[in-house]
Amino acid sequence: FFFSSRRRHTRCREVSWARRCVQETAEEEKPMQTYVRKPIAYVFVIQNPLNEPVTFDVDIKGEGLLGDPTLGVPANQKKEYDLSFAPLRAGEYQGYINFISEKAGEIKYKLALKADESPPQTLEFLEVELGKNGMHYAKLENPTKEEQLVISHNSNPTNYDVQEKMITPPYSVMDDTIKNNPPNLDATESTRIIFESKNIGKWEFSLNGRGKLPTEMKPERITTTVGDTIPSSISFKNPLKEQSTIEITLEPSDNKEFVLLVKKPKVVLAPLSSYTIPYQFTPHSMTVVKATLVVSMSKTLVWRFPLEGDAEYLTHGNPY
Repeated sequence: FFFSSRRRHTRCREVSWARRCVQETAEEEKPMQTYVRKPIAYVFVIQNPLNEPVTFDVDIKGEGLLGDPTLGVPANQKKEYDLSFAPLRAGEYQGYINFISEKAGEIKYKLALKADESPPQTLEFLEVELGKNGMHYAKLENPTKEEQLVISHNSNPTNYDVQEKMITPPYSVMDDTIKNNPPNLDATESTRIIFESKNIGKWEFSLNGRGKLPTEMKPERITTTVGDTIPSSISFKNPLKEQSTIEITLEPSDNKEFVLLVKKPKVVLAPLSSYTIPYQFTPHSMTVVKATLVVSMSKTLVWRFPLEGDAEYLTHGNPY
C-alpha cells in the first residue's frame, strides 16, 4: 500500500526559536487492515521540497505499529518509509504517524487501524486405525518477548484430546498436538478447537477424521531369567461408542511360555471403556519366544499384539 505525502498547502507560523512550516495533508484517515499476528507493511512516499537533505523524526502512535524513528530524504527527492502493522488483538482503533523536520516542516497522517481475527484453519483429514491415536499439529505463534498463557476450547472432547492450558515461550512458534481417537469405521468425526490468549489473540482450527481397520499393534517385549515367571498385561480400549464383546486368544495355541490369565475368553465392554488383559511369561531355555495376543470383535475387526519374550541365565546372582 502506498500513501503519498502530497500536500494540500503549506502554512508557516512564527515561533520563538525558528520559522516552521507545516505541510498539511488530506484530513481523511488512511486505512490499515490485516489479521491478528499477520504483519503487513505500508509504504509512505515522503517528499523533500528543499535544496538540501532533510532528516525527519518519525512520531508513531497506534497499537501494533512499528517503524524506524527517523527518515533521511535527499534534496528535492522522494523516499519511501515502511510502516509495519502487526496487531495482537482484534478490533478497530485510531493511530497516527507524523514526519517532523525543523526545516521541511511536518507531514501528518491519521490512521484507521483494523485487526480482524485470523480466519479458521482446516487441518489435514486423518484416517486412523481403530485403537490408535492420530496426531494433528496446530501452530501457535508467540511474537512477544514474554511467555504467554494459552487456553483451549474443544467442541468434541470424546474423540479429540488437547491440552487445556499451555505456555508459549517468547518469540516462538509451537506445534501443539491434538490427538484423534476415531470411534467407528464409517462416520466422520469433527471438532472445532479454539486456542485463546489474553495478550496474543486466538486461533481456530477445524479437524475431521474417521477410523479404519486396525493392523498389527506395537510389539510388547518382556525379559526374565530361565525358569522364572514374570507377569505382564496389555490394556485394551473399546474404541466404539457402543457396547462390544471381545474374544481374547493367544497364537500359537500350543505356546507353553506365554499363558493368558483371563478368567473368561469373552468379555463384554462398555462403550469407550478399557480392559486389562493379564498374561505371564515363563522361559524354559535361552531362546527368544514369540507369540501374538489376539483381540477380536468380529471376523474383520481384529487387533493383534505381538509378544516377544527374552530369556537370561543367572551367573553368580546376575543375569546375562
